[in-house]
Amino acid sequence: MESSQRNDWDWAFAALSACLVFTLTFIFSLSLTSSPWAEAIPGHDSSMFIYMGREMARGGVPYLDFTDHKGISIILANALGWLMPHVNRFGGIYWVELLSLLAFTGLTYHMGRQVLDRPRSLLAVAVSLLVLDPLIESGNLTELYALAGIMLTLLAYLRYFEANSLPAWSYFLVGLSGAFVFNLRANMIISWLPLIALIFVHLLIHKNYAEMKRAVAWTSLGILTFILPVSLYLLYQGAFAEMVNFSILFNLQYLNDSKLTTEEILMKLEEKLAFYHLLGLEGLGLLACLVKDRGRGQTYWRLGGYLLAFGATFYSTLLSGRFYPHYFMVLVPFFSLLIIQALRLFDLKRGQALVNLVLIVLVAYLFKYPADIFYNRVYSVSLAEDHPTLVAKVDQLGPGFNGQLKGPGDWQWALGTDERYVWALKRSSTKNKYEAASQLIVAESQPGETLYSHRIGGAFYLLADRQAPSRYFNLPAVDLDQAEAVAKEFRSDLTRQPPQMLVIEDKIKARSPLDRSQVETDFLAWIQKNYEEIDQVGEFHLYKKLPARP
Repeated sequence: MESSQRNDWDWAFAALSACLVFTLTFIFSLSLTSSPWAEAIPGHDSSMFIYMGREMARGGVPYLDFTDHKGISIILANALGWLMPHVNRFGGIYWVELLSLLAFTGLTYHMGRQVLDRPRSLLAVAVSLLVLDPLIESGNLTELYALAGIMLTLLAYLRYFEANSLPAWSYFLVGLSGAFVFNLRANMIISWLPLIALIFVHLLIHKNYAEMKRAVAWTSLGILTFILPVSLYLLYQGAFAEMVNFSILFNLQYLNDSKLTTEEILMKLEEKLAFYHLLGLEGLGLLACLVKDRGRGQTYWRLGGYLLAFGATFYSTLLSGRFYPHYFMVLVPFFSLLIIQALRLFDLKRGQALVNLVLIVLVAYLFKYPADIFYNRVYSVSLAEDHPTLVAKVDQLGPGFNGQLKGPGDWQWALGTDERYVWALKRSSTKNKYEAASQLIVAESQPGETLYSHRIGGAFYLLADRQAPSRYFNLPAVDLDQAEAVAKEFRSDLTRQPPQMLVIEDKIKARSPLDRSQVETDFLAWIQKNYEEIDQVGEFHLYKKLPARP
């Protein structure tokens, strides 16, 4: 009877924990622009992925009818979003993002439960979301969909050294998740390679060939489960070679166009995430692991694999030579693991109530500031009416402004106000401009006519419900003078099927010919000859095709 009651309580606590993990994840998901209640416009990359997903859901073929240098997984995720119940004008991608976040937080909680009690495992989830907060950049980016796969592979690696083997389904899921993430962005597979390699080294050292055969067979099956149907679909559509060309070969050219040094990227990362302080916290986690597990025979294999995978993943984030905070999202599962280890030092059962209370209050306090910022990025807020000076200062920062200032003090000093108001004004201003320009596009063109927005992402195509005349609906961020095949096809597409409407930004027109690529200089000359400017909304210039000459 007592055993039965204990089981009932265990199930009740497990159900409550699952509800709390869901609640934490749901609250965090409200910072996504795909949220049903969000009022912000999806960002540059996110809107591109949503556009590609829409086109695939409507029957378009990836890499032939629309293209980007990302892998097919991100297109499939966004196409799935369009097939799910729509929550706003951008389809149902929110559900896909929420499920991806739940997979990550669920695995984080599960990993925590290997060494922690339920409250500290929930705290590990909360702190992991806190670390993720400044990196997620309003969501629907490739790295978001990789988080669960990386955490799953870390968990499988650590479990392997408990019994020198894994269940077949673990090998299968490691292979499946690795194949999916490789087809998000090829360089992210680097998180898998050291862990898989060390498992095979361990099997070879111990001459456990039977387990090695199982590992190879089930991991390969997982890989093929994703790769085979995708490859057959692309081969059938005649798009396989183009997929390889864009998602792998073209990415190498993208890397060669790097602009920042490693030192500059690290400096920006420290400003964004207090990165070196975070590494200090992770050092505490490593120390806790060494102290708590010093008697376990496989501790050094575990730590070695962790450090190799973390180092390889961190290196891969620096390869592009660009500072995009979302690139560093792939480090969060590694941070989560050491957060769990660090929390082993805070034991709720050993009379440390005051220490634990302080820790929980500190986490809640740390959550508040970024949570306020993200709320103001995505939702409407009540702003005081006497903000003309602030509005002018924000406008001076220009459309490229994305929050380079370090913290509250810097914002107060530079702009005379709190960062929350700046983001609220920025969100409101951006949304109003996109909405107004899109309404003009709809008024000046027919649904079957095409639109081209020059390197502005996919938002205008989505808001105006228009299609691009070229698969290069958003030209890749490379020097087009060095990408002759892309430039030639782009010119041909626009000349053969001129779009009814065009949108370009101020900064393109403002550049001197010396600072523009020859492709863009020719493009602007072609616009002047064949289009008339009908309006300007903020930084966006709207052009309409001139009537055909008799």
